[in-house]
Amino acid sequence: MLKSHRMRNNIDKRAGLTGDKLCICGSGIQDIDHCLFECPDASSERKVMFGNIEENVLKTAGLDPARIDAAFLLGDHPKLPKRLQPVVTAAVCGFLESTADRFSI
Repeated sequence: MLKSHRMRNNIDKRAGLTGDKLCICGSGIQDIDHCLFECPDASSERKVMFGNIEENVLKTAGLDPARIDAAFLLGDHPKLPKRLQPVVTAAVCGFLESTADRFSI
């Protein structure tokens, strides 16, 4: 999940890690977008996360579900009201906790 963060901060090189890492699902490189949006092994947990976000955030803020991207889920969206950011964070944290055994950092 945090591969792009590690790369941006040059941690991979210092730790001796190189190359892209294939997700254990076998269908893509394990990066933020794959983990949050694409990995078939996390589909049921993803449905729970997006269900919580849609019910508690999108309807309240009047946001389009099609506009959800990694920046939105990580709290960096200009139209996400500050009062609703903790709800998104809780949903994403729940997703990460429930899929921790599937993804390495």
